Amino acid sequence: MKKYCVLPFITVRIEDNKNLNSMGFRPCCFYKDTTLPAFTNVNDYLHSDFLKNLQQHLLTQDELPPGCNSCSTIESKNQLSVRQLKNKFFQNLVLQQTAIQELDIFPSNTCNLACIMCGPKHSSSVAAEQKKLGWITEIYNFDETDLILDSLKQLSNLQYIHIAGGEFFYSKHCLKILEAIQTAKIPNVEFITNGTICNDKHISILKTFENLSLRFSIDGINDYYDFIRYPAKWNEVKTNILNYKNQLPNAHLELVMVVQPLNIFGILEWIQWANDNNIETHWQLIGGDMGWGAITAEEKQSAADFIFSNYKKFKLNQKQLVTMLNYAKNTIPNLPFTVQEREQFIFKLVQLCKHRKILTETVIKLLGPWKELQEIIAMELS
Repeated sequence: MKKYCVLPFITVRIEDNKNLNSMGFRPCCFYKDTTLPAFTNVNDYLHSDFLKNLQQHLLTQDELPPGCNSCSTIESKNQLSVRQLKNKFFQNLVLQQTAIQELDIFPSNTCNLACIMCGPKHSSSVAAEQKKLGWITEIYNFDETDLILDSLKQLSNLQYIHIAGGEFFYSKHCLKILEAIQTAKIPNVEFITNGTICNDKHISILKTFENLSLRFSIDGINDYYDFIRYPAKWNEVKTNILNYKNQLPNAHLELVMVVQPLNIFGILEWIQWANDNNIETHWQLIGGDMGWGAITAEEKQSAADFIFSNYKKFKLNQKQLVTMLNYAKNTIPNLPFTVQEREQFIFKLVQLCKHRKILTETVIKLLGPWKELQEIIAMELS
């Protein structure tokens, strides 16, 4: 059975189009191809040999192309991939020709936060901090507002637009894009936002969108949030989220968490807060230097045991319960561990705590029952 994917037929992803090794235009945010040519505008991309060849591969070959390895890897772990989700959503689409309905844009990496698991490609604040710490030597910030505005004019049949960042609502050009979306009358509009900005001008435009979705990147509440989403404060962001909820009663709101070692012991409280406020939840695991590769098998099992021992104290809906227990039983304990990732985790965590003047007691609390990590971090910070 052929592993087709609707994305190259219906979606365009637009991101950094100027820096070295950036993708510019591609089928989706997960597609990776170092040989992908540069395109100056959306029409060049849509009429390119690259796109025609990719589509032909998906229509005729049994396996996904190399650029789709991210989805292949996710599916090999019996988890739902973006490919599978999009195929289900657009299941009635006949794959014969390009008919762009969805625009996925990453206008800028301008961001007011330096989240602990983020990287310089996605946040100008992270880039500035990492350069100051000597982790990177150059900063590649970008803003593709003009390219996006031109694409909105060229794509006349758009039904969906998805916007991420950076922090979109923090960018000085976000009003131009909001007004362009409003003019284009795109019926389904989704934003990923960190929730730190709640602007009356933005809300007045958001109220005009037919089907609006706001997905708030919230990696915990209280101390977990304040530590991970530096330098934001949970009490302020919480107020903003509830303000959006009150002013946009017809919008779909969702809290999105990146599940990581530094918030696993706060995930149940996070779910409870979302449920208490009738906001949906979604979460996914993190990889990379601050991810689960730094946590030993014994520590992962203790995290799973924590969930098993405490989930009944919280009001989880059926979907949350099934997902949480599956993570605890099948996913987290089976994630790989490497000494190199642990060393990187400790190094980066200690350096960031020193740079940000975070109290030792604060980070130790987030590490829950992981005594060995607590002792190492405390010693390094002393």
